[in-house]
Amino acid sequence: MAHLLRTDILKGRGSRTIVYEGKSALLGVARDITERKKADNDKNNLLQELKLAHDTLEERVRERTMELTDANAALSVLLSEKAEDRNQLERSKKRLQTFFDGITEPMFMTAVDSSIVIANRAAMESTTRIFLML
Repeated sequence: MAHLLRTDILKGRGSRTIVYEGKSALLGVARDITERKKADNDKNNLLQELKLAHDTLEERVRERTMELTDANAALSVLLSEKAEDRNQLERSKKRLQTFFDGITEPMFMTAVDSSIVIANRAAMESTTRIFLML
């Protein structure tokens, strides 16, 4: 890399014109600013990378927020549907129990393990009578 020189002319800072090799000249100082310029360029590059990373992150956050909003809306719909299904099932069970209770003969359904799943009022009353007799 070529070295960059910065020349500061000291005129006006208490310096004076000098004679150099028979000619008038201004006294100046040359400094090598190569490292400083490289550091400035590196800093600018890092700032650009940081801004790009920030902008990318902001975009990803926006996208993820939209995804989560959509997922939340879909979940709300599913929960509402599930609640409606649960209510409908409960109403069906009540209708079945009402129908079952209208039968005057004792009736019940059992599961595979012989546990009673549902019984009508007549079955419950006759079972209660049996237990009371014991």
